[in-house]
Amino acid sequence: MATEKDIEARLSQRLRDEGFSVKTDIVVYKGIMADIIAEKQGQRHLIEIKRDRKGIVQGIVSARQLALLPNIATISFALPSREVLDDVVRMSAIAGVGIYSVSPAEVKLMLEPRKLYPGSLQAGASYRSSVTPESFFDVRLSFTAKDRIFTNLKVDLVIAEPFFVLEGQQTSRIVEEILPDETVHLAFKVGVNKDAKPGKYLIFVKRTSDGVLLEISSFEIEVKRRSKETILQEVADSKDLLNIAITTNLAGILKRIDEAMMDGIIDIHDQVSNESIWGQLGNFCIMNGLYRQAQTIYEKMLGTIQKWEEKYGEKLHKGLAYYNLGVALYYQGKLSEARKSFEDSYEQDRNTYGETQAEDLPAKKALRELFKET
Repeated sequence: MATEKDIEARLSQRLRDEGFSVKTDIVVYKGIMADIIAEKQGQRHLIEIKRDRKGIVQGIVSARQLALLPNIATISFALPSREVLDDVVRMSAIAGVGIYSVSPAEVKLMLEPRKLYPGSLQAGASYRSSVTPESFFDVRLSFTAKDRIFTNLKVDLVIAEPFFVLEGQQTSRIVEEILPDETVHLAFKVGVNKDAKPGKYLIFVKRTSDGVLLEISSFEIEVKRRSKETILQEVADSKDLLNIAITTNLAGILKRIDEAMMDGIIDIHDQVSNESIWGQLGNFCIMNGLYRQAQTIYEKMLGTIQKWEEKYGEKLHKGLAYYNLGVALYYQGKLSEARKSFEDSYEQDRNTYGETQAEDLPAKKALRELFKET
């Protein structure tokens, strides 16, 4: 019976005869070993040696995971000729895996491997289309990996007068790895010289990645004279960027809080009255005039509590959540919705603490003072 080294030696010699450079027992990605890597005309072909049926089936099943590896053009198996059966060939064809049949007499390519889709690195950008002298603006970039792992993404911001970056800031960034469907975000802060002349100027973004051709994008930025309108626009843009940043980060942290509560990592009983983890976020937003974000927090708090009740079959006090939601709504001028939320809070207080004590709690006080209820 041929050993793995026998198969490796025979196939390696055949590949070298065909003009491939061959490496054996090589790490291809983060500790993942390949039996053979054959390279020709800039394309790398991964070949695994399988000597029995169990190994063949396991290899076919895991072929999709191997197809995610960066810089691999095809995947093939090298099998003893006795294992090259009809069902193995058919399953391999479905999986897109090639087959080499290896015997003491010959090495034969029995099934051509399917060329792997190279994947794509989808890019997005946001930036201000117009700026003024002595101002700063952000060029925000995002990159999403599709169908493959991408490694060593290098992004260069290429600028010239009248633009500059602050001393010590980099115009190049490197991302070591982007997994399939993962998105990475990069931001470059750019300044405009004080003596910049009005006109339209280009900023270039250059990107390279292992196995990906160089790509260059350009953005046109107009420099305008400072005026009342441009100053007001700068303020509006800054507010929008602040709101976007807070809202984007907020969604992620609320999701993590929800998961922690549902999994019991955080005891929800400690968070539904008095101080709560949602309250820390909500109070910050209300104190800084971010009432819409505060509304989102307390709506999410109610949603998580209700999900927890359904999962564990236990009722929790929701008075604090309804009250704080009422405050966020009231400051937005949504008076009818705020009143309903305060009423729901008061009803929760009555059910939990009794009518006498509920009369002295914040929800009833809000109804008396803000809506003149007795």
